Amino acid sequence: MSPFDPDLLRRLADADAALPPVPGRDFSPASLRDLAAKRTRRHVLILLAASLLVALGLSMWPRCAHADEDAWRDDGMRALRAEVEALRDSLREWSIARAASERAAAETARVEVAAANVRFELAHARAGAVRADTFARPVRETNR
Repeated sequence: MSPFDPDLLRRLADADAALPPVPGRDFSPASLRDLAAKRTRRHVLILLAASLLVALGLSMWPRCAHADEDAWRDDGMRALRAEVEALRDSLREWSIARAASERAAAETARVEVAAANVRFELAHARAGAVRADTFARPVRETNR
């Protein structure tokens, strides 16, 4: 029997007619239909909430363990070890590449410093030769 059944509404109307209505409450078939619709909505919401709670409870229920728990853990540990070894290998390769690039940069810097020192020595030697040549000439005296 649904809450919108006309027979039910007639029986509810007869029962309400036997009793005086609550003061301030509308007493009509329309209000009875509204009351039945509210009750139906409330029941639907309660059923929906209950089904959601049951689904949540079932989803949080502990799952069945692997048939062979130790083998399952060993498989997981093997996979984890392989992943760690792969990370170590990539870190080792990166470290080797970085050390090689640092050595190359240091060597380049040493070559540049050596070239700068040679240029400085060459400029110093040229300046010394020019100075020696300049001071080797006799200075003419004037009468001023």
